[in-house]
Amino acid sequence: MEPVDGKQDMKKVFILLSLIIFLGFLLRVYQLGTESIWTDEAWSLYHSQKPTFGAIVGSVTEVEGAPFGYYLMLHYWIDIFGNSEFSIRFPSVIFGVFLIFLVFKIGSLLFNKKVGMVSAFLCSTAMLQVLYSQEARMYSLFGLLAVISFYNLLKLMKHQKNACFFVLASALMFYVNYMAFFVILFEMLFVFAYKKSFFKRSLKYIWIALALTVPILPQLFLQFSLRHVTCKRPCQAGAFLQF
Repeated sequence: MEPVDGKQDMKKVFILLSLIIFLGFLLRVYQLGTESIWTDEAWSLYHSQKPTFGAIVGSVTEVEGAPFGYYLMLHYWIDIFGNSEFSIRFPSVIFGVFLIFLVFKIGSLLFNKKVGMVSAFLCSTAMLQVLYSQEARMYSLFGLLAVISFYNLLKLMKHQKNACFFVLASALMFYVNYMAFFVILFEMLFVFAYKKSFFKRSLKYIWIALALTVPILPQLFLQFSLRHVTCKRPCQAGAFLQF
C-alpha cells in the first residue's frame, strides 16, 4: 500500500508543480512583445548584432559593466529567431521558467516538498522575477546560473556528486555578471555554517571554477580602466579585443 501512496503523492506533486510552472510561464510571456525596446535592451541588441565574437566583446567592454556571455548567447539566438521584441526577450522567459523548477528542487532538498512548492509558487508570481524574465538583459540568465550553482552545491554536500555541474555553473556565472563573486562568497559562508567538514573540499571546486574565468580577466581589467582612468581614445577597447 505504501508504494501506491507514494506514487499518488508524486503524481500530485507533479501536477501541482506543472500548474505553478505553467502559471509562471503565462505571467512571463503575457504581452511580452507589446512594449517597445527600452534603452538597456537597445544596448543588448546593439552588442549582440555585432558580426564577430571580437566585435561583441569590444562593444560590451566599452559600454557595459558586465562580461560578454549573455550578449554572445543573444547573438546566436537572433541569428535563428530574429530580433523582434518578443524574440529577444523570450530567452529570459525560458531562464525564468527553469528557475521556478530549481527553486522547488532547492526547497525540497533543504526542507520538504511542501516548502519547495510554496517557494516555487512565490518565485512563479513574484513581480521582480516576472519583470526580469521579460527583459532582454542578463539578469534572468544570471539568476538561473546562480541557482543551478547553489543547487549542485547542495547535492555535492549531501552526496559528493554533481561536482562538474557546480564548477561549470559557477564559472559560467562570471561570464554573465561579475556579481557572481558575491554568489560564490555566499556559498562559501553557507558551507562554513551548514557543513564545516566540507568547507576545505568546497574550496577546491571553487578554485577550479575561478580558474575557468581567467579568459575574462583582460575584459574586466579593461572595463575597470575605461571607467576609472581618463581615456582619450575609447575606441581602443574595440581595437584591442578584435580577434
